[in-house]
Amino acid sequence: MKKLILSVTLASITILSNAQIIKTNVLSTYKEGDELEKATYTNIKDPIQKDTWCAAFMKRPAEGSSSPTIGKELSYPKYAEGGPSVNLGFPSGIKGYRNSAYSLTESGKTYKKGVYYLACLINLSKVGTNKPTELIALNATHTGSSARAQVFVNKSEDGKLKITAVAGKQRMEIPNTFDFGKTHLIILKADYPNTKYSLFVDPDLGKSEPKANAEIMAPETLTVGVKAFSFKNGHIYKGNIGNFRFTNKWEDIIAQ
Repeated sequence: MKKLILSVTLASITILSNAQIIKTNVLSTYKEGDELEKATYTNIKDPIQKDTWCAAFMKRPAEGSSSPTIGKELSYPKYAEGGPSVNLGFPSGIKGYRNSAYSLTESGKTYKKGVYYLACLINLSKVGTNKPTELIALNATHTGSSARAQVFVNKSEDGKLKITAVAGKQRMEIPNTFDFGKTHLIILKADYPNTKYSLFVDPDLGKSEPKANAEIMAPETLTVGVKAFSFKNGHIYKGNIGNFRFTNKWEDIIAQ
């Protein structure tokens, strides 16, 4: 009986410790080779497909493109979010971009009254442009448009990975470069009370939140709440993205 009570108590503690992880395991139902997108948003006012990966609404998606497929598992020290990733890149001959969105909320609801974190892993072997281009976004619509905070990437002059924080018309390029072919932890932080967007790349996952690699005061963009997150696939990319976790506490990024 004592063992049973202890087991129940420990289980309760585990549930409580994970209570603030708003979205986790968003790729857990997939296996390698599966298509990611379950539906397509063809209009910004399409009904929400909650907790579902969809082709985001775009005015001009890449002609001939289709849903990205599920790829290998990525990992990063102390980051607990497991599961498969998504393959990035288009077949030869297809040019342009296609966004995939994960809708977070019921219709009419939004995340805008606190601090929110979107964490994910990327492993890029190629970014075929020197021009910063969107890769990840927090979106104000459930259809994956109207970005509030974004991560742009490009190839530096010396062939390294460059990462830039973007909020509306404001940009802050992280001064150091990163390696291609290596898994990186990306964390976007939308601080609505202080209207500030912070970006962390490969942070130390200790108990306390470290200093961000880039910070942007964004009073014009962080006025509308988050309803989805998305990533951009395209002919310039080759690699993987995955292990998404959406939370409102730094501690829950490392929670099991």
